[in-house]
Amino acid sequence: MSGGYSCNSFSIDDGSSSHAEDVPCIEYRTVGPDYFETLGIPIVQGSSFQSTDAPVAIVNETLARALWPDRNPLGNRITLGFEEQTPHTVVGVVKDVRHFGLQSAAAPEVYVSHAQHPASAMTVVLRTAADPARLRTSLAEQVRSLDPQLPISRVESLESRVAESIAQPRLRTELLLLFALLALALAAVGVFGVISYAVVRRTREIGVRMALGAGRAEVLRLVLGQTLAYAGAGLALGLAAAFALTRLLASLLFEVGHTDPAIFAASAAVLLAVAGLAGYLPARQASRLEPLEALHEI
Repeated sequence: MSGGYSCNSFSIDDGSSSHAEDVPCIEYRTVGPDYFETLGIPIVQGSSFQSTDAPVAIVNETLARALWPDRNPLGNRITLGFEEQTPHTVVGVVKDVRHFGLQSAAAPEVYVSHAQHPASAMTVVLRTAADPARLRTSLAEQVRSLDPQLPISRVESLESRVAESIAQPRLRTELLLLFALLALALAAVGVFGVISYAVVRRTREIGVRMALGAGRAEVLRLVLGQTLAYAGAGLALGLAAAFALTRLLASLLFEVGHTDPAIFAASAAVLLAVAGLAGYLPARQASRLEPLEALHEI
Protein backbone atom coordinates (compact mmCIF):
# COMPACT_ATOMS: atom_id res chain seq x y z
CA MET A 1 0.00 0.00 0.00
CA SER A 2 3.02 2.32 -0.09
CA GLY A 3 2.53 3.33 -3.71
CA GLY A 4 6.25 2.87 -4.34
CA TYR A 5 7.00 2.81 -8.05
CA SER A 6 10.11 1.26 -9.59
CA CYS A 7 9.29 0.18 -13.13
CA ASN A 8 12.23 -1.38 -14.95
CA SER A 9 13.03 -2.63 -18.41
CA PHE A 10 13.69 -6.32 -19.05
CA SER A 11 14.30 -8.91 -21.70
CA ILE A 12 13.48 -12.60 -22.06
CA ASP A 13 16.29 -15.04 -22.80
CA ASP A 14 16.16 -17.75 -25.46
CA GLY A 15 12.86 -16.54 -26.87
CA SER A 16 10.97 -18.33 -24.11
CA SER A 17 8.09 -15.84 -24.40
CA SER A 18 6.49 -14.27 -27.44
CA HIS A 19 4.47 -11.86 -25.27
CA ALA A 20 7.30 -9.72 -23.87
CA GLU A 21 6.37 -6.80 -26.12
CA ASP A 22 2.94 -6.67 -24.39
CA VAL A 23 4.61 -5.71 -21.08
CA PRO A 24 6.33 -2.29 -21.31
CA CYS A 25 8.14 -2.66 -17.96
CA ILE A 26 7.91 -4.57 -14.71
CA GLU A 27 7.95 -3.57 -11.07
CA TYR A 28 10.87 -5.03 -9.13
CA ARG A 29 11.27 -5.49 -5.40
CA THR A 30 14.35 -6.49 -3.44
CA VAL A 31 13.23 -8.75 -0.58
CA GLY A 32 14.57 -11.26 1.90
CA PRO A 33 13.75 -14.99 1.94
CA ASP A 34 11.12 -14.66 4.72
CA TYR A 35 9.31 -11.69 3.16
CA PHE A 36 6.46 -13.71 1.64
CA GLU A 37 5.86 -15.77 4.77
CA THR A 38 5.92 -12.68 6.99
CA LEU A 39 3.32 -10.84 4.93
CA GLY A 40 1.28 -13.95 4.23
CA ILE A 41 1.79 -13.79 0.44
CA PRO A 42 1.14 -17.32 -0.86
CA ILE A 43 3.71 -18.98 -3.10
CA VAL A 44 1.57 -20.75 -5.73
CA GLN A 45 4.44 -22.35 -7.67
CA GLY A 46 8.06 -23.15 -6.90
CA SER A 47 9.68 -21.86 -3.72
CA SER A 48 11.09 -18.80 -2.02
CA PHE A 49 14.73 -17.71 -2.31
CA GLN A 50 17.29 -20.31 -1.28
CA SER A 51 21.04 -20.04 -0.72
CA THR A 52 22.45 -20.06 -4.24
CA ASP A 53 25.06 -18.22 -6.23
CA ALA A 54 22.98 -18.24 -9.41
CA PRO A 55 20.79 -15.14 -9.90
CA VAL A 56 17.17 -16.07 -9.30
CA ALA A 57 13.85 -14.23 -9.40
CA ILE A 58 10.26 -14.73 -8.27
CA VAL A 59 7.40 -13.33 -10.35
CA ASN A 60 3.81 -12.55 -9.45
CA GLU A 61 0.83 -14.17 -11.15
CA THR A 62 0.15 -11.14 -13.35
CA LEU A 63 3.63 -11.24 -14.87
CA ALA A 64 3.54 -15.03 -15.22
CA ARG A 65 0.24 -14.84 -17.13
CA ALA A 66 1.51 -11.99 -19.31
CA LEU A 67 4.83 -13.58 -20.33
CA TRP A 68 4.10 -17.31 -20.22
CA PRO A 69 0.32 -17.75 -20.61
CA ASP A 70 0.58 -21.25 -22.06
CA ARG A 71 3.60 -22.70 -20.28
CA ASN A 72 5.15 -23.17 -16.86
CA PRO A 73 7.11 -20.01 -15.89
CA LEU A 74 9.50 -21.91 -13.61
CA GLY A 75 12.93 -22.35 -15.10
CA ASN A 76 12.57 -19.54 -17.63
CA ARG A 77 15.14 -16.76 -17.54
CA ILE A 78 14.57 -13.02 -17.42
CA THR A 79 17.21 -10.28 -17.65
CA LEU A 80 16.45 -7.12 -15.67
CA GLY A 81 17.37 -3.62 -16.74
CA PHE A 82 19.59 -2.87 -13.76
CA GLU A 83 21.81 -5.84 -14.59
CA GLU A 84 21.74 -6.22 -18.34
CA GLN A 85 24.24 -9.07 -18.65
CA THR A 86 22.91 -11.37 -15.95
CA PRO A 87 19.82 -13.48 -16.61
CA HIS A 88 17.75 -14.51 -13.60
CA THR A 89 16.10 -17.90 -13.40
CA VAL A 90 12.45 -17.86 -12.28
CA VAL A 91 12.19 -20.14 -9.22
CA GLY A 92 8.74 -19.18 -7.91
CA VAL A 93 5.37 -17.56 -8.58
CA VAL A 94 3.52 -15.66 -5.85
CA LYS A 95 0.06 -14.16 -5.52
CA ASP A 96 -0.46 -10.58 -6.67
CA VAL A 97 -0.04 -7.69 -4.22
CA ARG A 98 -1.78 -4.31 -4.65
CA HIS A 99 0.99 -1.83 -3.91
CA PHE A 100 -0.92 1.21 -5.23
CA GLY A 101 -4.23 0.82 -3.42
CA LEU A 102 -7.21 -1.48 -3.45
CA GLN A 103 -8.69 0.29 -6.45
CA SER A 104 -5.63 -0.37 -8.65
CA ALA A 105 -4.97 -3.68 -10.35
CA ALA A 106 -1.72 -5.46 -9.54
CA ALA A 107 1.16 -4.60 -11.88
CA PRO A 108 3.55 -7.14 -13.45
CA GLU A 109 6.14 -7.63 -10.73
CA VAL A 110 9.41 -9.45 -10.13
CA TYR A 111 11.12 -10.05 -6.78
CA VAL A 112 14.88 -10.45 -6.47
CA SER A 113 16.92 -11.62 -3.49
CA HIS A 114 18.38 -8.99 -1.19
CA ALA A 115 21.41 -11.25 -0.73
CA GLN A 116 22.12 -10.90 -4.45
CA HIS A 117 20.96 -7.28 -4.86
CA PRO A 118 21.59 -5.31 -1.65
CA ALA A 119 19.65 -2.05 -1.48
CA SER A 120 20.73 1.18 0.20
CA ALA A 121 17.28 1.76 1.74
CA MET A 122 15.07 -1.03 3.01
CA THR A 123 11.82 -1.58 4.88
CA VAL A 124 11.89 -4.06 7.74
CA VAL A 125 8.66 -6.04 8.02
CA LEU A 126 7.87 -7.65 11.37
CA ARG A 127 5.02 -10.04 12.19
CA THR A 128 3.86 -10.19 15.79
CA ALA A 129 0.91 -11.38 17.83
CA ALA A 130 1.41 -8.49 20.27
CA ASP A 131 0.59 -4.80 19.85
CA PRO A 132 2.91 -3.50 17.07
CA ALA A 133 3.25 -0.14 18.84
CA ARG A 134 5.11 -1.85 21.71
CA LEU A 135 7.88 -2.94 19.33
CA ARG A 136 8.90 0.59 18.30
CA THR A 137 11.41 1.09 21.11
CA SER A 138 12.98 -2.37 20.89
CA LEU A 139 13.19 -2.10 17.10
CA ALA A 140 14.97 1.23 17.32
CA GLU A 141 17.41 -0.20 19.87
CA GLN A 142 18.21 -3.14 17.60
CA VAL A 143 18.90 -0.84 14.66
CA ARG A 144 21.12 1.43 16.78
CA SER A 145 23.07 -1.60 17.98
CA LEU A 146 23.92 -2.38 14.35
CA ASP A 147 24.77 1.20 13.41
CA PRO A 148 24.15 4.26 15.62
CA GLN A 149 24.12 6.47 12.50
CA LEU A 150 21.46 4.42 10.72
CA PRO A 151 18.23 6.47 10.56
CA ILE A 152 14.72 5.09 11.05
CA SER A 153 12.39 7.19 8.97
CA ARG A 154 9.01 5.72 9.88
CA VAL A 155 7.51 3.02 12.07
CA GLU A 156 3.89 2.06 11.52
CA SER A 157 1.57 -0.94 11.48
CA LEU A 158 0.28 -2.50 8.31
CA GLU A 159 -3.27 -1.87 9.53
CA SER A 160 -2.61 1.88 9.69
CA ARG A 161 -1.03 1.78 6.23
CA VAL A 162 -4.10 0.08 4.79
CA ALA A 163 -6.44 2.47 6.65
CA GLU A 164 -4.54 5.46 5.28
CA SER A 165 -4.72 4.14 1.72
CA ILE A 166 -8.51 3.72 1.85
CA ALA A 167 -9.34 6.86 3.87
CA GLN A 168 -10.96 8.75 0.97
CA PRO A 169 -13.01 5.88 -0.49
CA ARG A 170 -14.08 4.90 3.04
CA LEU A 171 -15.30 8.46 3.68
CA ARG A 172 -17.27 8.43 0.42
CA THR A 173 -18.74 5.05 1.27
CA GLU A 174 -19.72 6.17 4.78
CA LEU A 175 -21.44 9.25 3.34
CA LEU A 176 -23.28 7.06 0.83
CA LEU A 177 -24.27 4.73 3.67
CA LEU A 178 -25.63 7.67 5.66
CA PHE A 179 -27.67 8.92 2.70
CA ALA A 180 -28.85 5.37 1.96
CA LEU A 181 -30.09 4.91 5.53
CA LEU A 182 -31.79 8.30 5.35
CA ALA A 183 -33.44 7.30 2.06
CA LEU A 184 -34.57 4.01 3.59
CA ALA A 185 -36.02 5.87 6.59
CA LEU A 186 -37.86 8.34 4.34
CA ALA A 187 -39.17 5.48 2.21
CA ALA A 188 -40.39 3.67 5.33
CA VAL A 189 -42.14 6.81 6.62
CA GLY A 190 -43.72 7.38 3.22
CA VAL A 191 -44.91 3.78 2.92
CA PHE A 192 -46.30 3.85 6.45
CA GLY A 193 -48.16 7.12 5.86
CA VAL A 194 -49.66 6.17 2.50
CA ILE A 195 -50.77 2.68 3.52
CA SER A 196 -52.14 3.68 6.92
CA TYR A 197 -54.13 6.51 5.28
CA ALA A 198 -55.48 4.08 2.68
CA VAL A 199 -56.58 1.63 5.38
CA VAL A 200 -58.20 4.37 7.48
CA ARG A 201 -60.18 5.38 4.39
CA ARG A 202 -61.57 1.82 4.34
CA THR A 203 -62.99 2.06 7.88
CA ARG A 204 -66.59 2.22 6.62
CA GLU A 205 -65.94 -0.71 4.30
CA ILE A 206 -64.65 -2.66 7.29
CA GLY A 207 -67.79 -1.74 9.24
CA VAL A 208 -70.01 -2.99 6.40
CA ARG A 209 -68.09 -6.27 6.20
CA MET A 210 -68.38 -6.77 9.96
CA ALA A 211 -72.10 -5.90 9.87
CA LEU A 212 -72.53 -8.62 7.26
CA GLY A 213 -70.83 -11.16 9.50
CA ALA A 214 -67.11 -10.91 8.81
CA GLY A 215 -64.95 -11.61 11.85
CA ARG A 216 -62.05 -9.51 13.05
CA ALA A 217 -59.48 -12.11 11.97
CA GLU A 218 -60.99 -12.21 8.47
CA VAL A 219 -60.86 -8.42 8.21
CA LEU A 220 -57.24 -8.32 9.34
CA ARG A 221 -56.23 -11.05 6.88
CA LEU A 222 -57.98 -9.24 4.03
CA VAL A 223 -56.38 -5.86 4.74
CA LEU A 224 -52.92 -7.28 5.39
CA GLY A 225 -53.06 -9.48 2.30
CA GLN A 226 -53.95 -6.58 0.02
CA THR A 227 -51.43 -4.30 1.75
CA LEU A 228 -48.57 -6.75 1.35
CA ALA A 229 -49.56 -7.44 -2.26
CA TYR A 230 -49.28 -3.74 -3.10
CA ALA A 231 -46.05 -3.45 -1.15
CA GLY A 232 -44.64 -6.52 -2.91
CA ALA A 233 -45.42 -5.07 -6.32
CA GLY A 234 -43.71 -1.82 -5.36
CA LEU A 235 -40.69 -3.68 -4.01
CA ALA A 236 -40.36 -5.68 -7.22
CA LEU A 237 -40.19 -2.47 -9.25
CA GLY A 238 -37.84 -0.84 -6.73
CA LEU A 239 -35.48 -3.80 -6.60
CA ALA A 240 -35.28 -3.92 -10.39
CA ALA A 241 -34.39 -0.22 -10.50
CA ALA A 242 -31.89 -0.59 -7.65
CA PHE A 243 -30.25 -3.57 -9.36
CA ALA A 244 -29.68 -1.44 -12.46
CA LEU A 245 -28.46 1.66 -10.62
CA THR A 246 -26.04 -0.08 -8.25
CA ARG A 247 -23.67 -0.63 -11.16
CA LEU A 248 -22.71 3.01 -10.66
CA LEU A 249 -21.31 2.08 -7.22
CA ALA A 250 -19.03 -0.70 -8.46
CA SER A 251 -16.00 1.61 -8.65
CA LEU A 252 -16.30 2.39 -4.91
CA LEU A 253 -16.24 -1.24 -3.81
CA PHE A 254 -13.41 -3.73 -3.34
CA GLU A 255 -14.12 -7.48 -3.39
CA VAL A 256 -17.75 -6.72 -2.53
CA GLY A 257 -20.47 -7.29 -5.08
CA HIS A 258 -22.61 -4.29 -5.98
CA THR A 259 -25.63 -6.62 -5.91
CA ASP A 260 -25.10 -7.97 -2.41
CA PRO A 261 -28.13 -10.22 -1.70
CA ALA A 262 -28.02 -9.47 2.04
CA ILE A 263 -28.43 -5.72 1.46
CA PHE A 264 -31.30 -6.19 -0.98
CA ALA A 265 -33.02 -8.69 1.34
CA ALA A 266 -32.61 -6.47 4.42
CA SER A 267 -33.99 -3.38 2.65
CA ALA A 268 -36.94 -5.34 1.27
CA ALA A 269 -37.63 -6.87 4.69
CA VAL A 270 -37.66 -3.45 6.37
CA LEU A 271 -40.09 -1.99 3.86
CA LEU A 272 -42.34 -5.07 3.95
CA ALA A 273 -42.39 -4.95 7.76
CA VAL A 274 -43.25 -1.24 7.70
CA ALA A 275 -45.99 -1.84 5.14
CA GLY A 276 -47.41 -4.69 7.19
CA LEU A 277 -47.38 -2.60 10.37
CA ALA A 278 -48.96 0.35 8.54
CA GLY A 279 -51.81 -1.89 7.41
CA TYR A 280 -52.18 -3.85 10.63
CA LEU A 281 -52.49 -1.00 13.15
CA PRO A 282 -55.39 0.93 11.59
CA ALA A 283 -57.09 -2.31 10.49
CA ARG A 284 -56.93 -3.66 14.05
CA GLN A 285 -58.29 -0.39 15.41
CA ALA A 286 -61.16 -0.40 12.92
CA SER A 287 -61.95 -4.08 13.53
CA ARG A 288 -62.36 -3.41 17.25
CA LEU A 289 -65.11 -0.86 16.62
CA GLU A 290 -68.71 -1.89 16.70
CA PRO A 291 -70.15 -2.06 13.16
CA LEU A 292 -72.38 1.00 13.72
CA GLU A 293 -69.43 2.99 15.06
CA ALA A 294 -67.29 1.96 12.08
CA LEU A 295 -70.00 3.06 9.67
CA HIS A 296 -69.92 6.55 11.18
CA GLU A 297 -66.06 6.82 11.08
CA ILE A 298 -64.63 9.14 8.45
